[in-house]
Amino acid sequence: MERKLISKRDIIFILLILVASAAALIYGSTRETGKNAVIRSDGDIIMDIPLSEDGVYYPVGMEYPVTLTVSGGKIAVTESECTTKICVHTGYIGAVGEMIVCLPNKMTVEIVGGESEYDLII
Repeated sequence: MERKLISKRDIIFILLILVASAAALIYGSTRETGKNAVIRSDGDIIMDIPLSEDGVYYPVGMEYPVTLTVSGGKIAVTESECTTKICVHTGYIGAVGEMIVCLPNKMTVEIVGGESEYDLII
């Protein structure tokens, strides 16, 4: 039987994967938490909600009524009368740059107020 040894290229590849994994764990856990949630409807800002205080909010002018809940420095769409309810299933968000989208209402909820760990989110 012939035994194969690990080549230098394989060792370098394994080390790169380990370093990348460690970096993802370290930097992924240091995401900046947001200070506010900006609510937009059809592109216009309709609410600017501080995440520092828990509360329940009801944006006006929506085709389908929604309920926004702030809890523990995060926000979620907890109720919506739209048909898809994708916004409700998104759950709580709190890191800068995170976003909830409700297409039937043309509404977005975006976390702002700190420095994002990303330069650009596409």
